[in-house]
Amino acid sequence: SETGKKEWKRQKKIALVVGVNNYGTGVEDKEKKWTQISKLNYAVSDSQKIAGALESWQEDYEIFVLNDETGKAREELRPTKKNIERKIAEI
Repeated sequence: SETGKKEWKRQKKIALVVGVNNYGTGVEDKEKKWTQISKLNYAVSDSQKIAGALESWQEDYEIFVLNDETGKAREELRPTKKNIERKIAEI
């Protein structure tokens, strides 16, 4: 309905976009839980493209990106379970 669309447009929109190419690295790998997952090639670039698309829309999105590349610059932006859960709690 038109009323529903107008209400949705007024609401704050938040996106948490996560992209992980390299599973099996870091602290989470101590028990070898993720070593059977092969490396992905496009998850990081896909997450960046999704964030860019959301930014380009007319809607006002607050976008948070956690991926292998953002994590190189800042530890809290690495796409770990701990960081994802922390970001969800903050949102």
